[in-house]
Amino acid sequence: CSCTCLQGKTVLVVGAGGAGRALAFGAASRGATVLIANRNKARAEALAAAVPGGATVVDWEQLQAGAVTADVLANSTSVGMVPNIEETPVATAAVKNVSVPGVEEGG
Repeated sequence: CSCTCLQGKTVLVVGAGGAGRALAFGAASRGATVLIANRNKARAEALAAAVPGGATVVDWEQLQAGAVTADVLANSTSVGMVPNIEETPVATAAVKNVSVPGVEEGG
């Protein structure tokens, strides 16, 4: 792929199922550093080991505490889907550590 938009970026994938696998593989193939967070650490470790070039497992508690920093956060869990659209798998403190180039806080 000639897409370089993720080159040098850190992508945090929340969830280690099929959608998480697709996101992790896609991000890695585009030059991103991939982080995997999942409530079941063994599943996160298995996915991280399968990602071409490797990925790093992030401790779920550290994620919830806002101690993880990334450029992109990709939620591949079912949390937040209809009918529970107000729920999120990631604490607000953690989301504040995800940067979006060109977007200022509160904007």
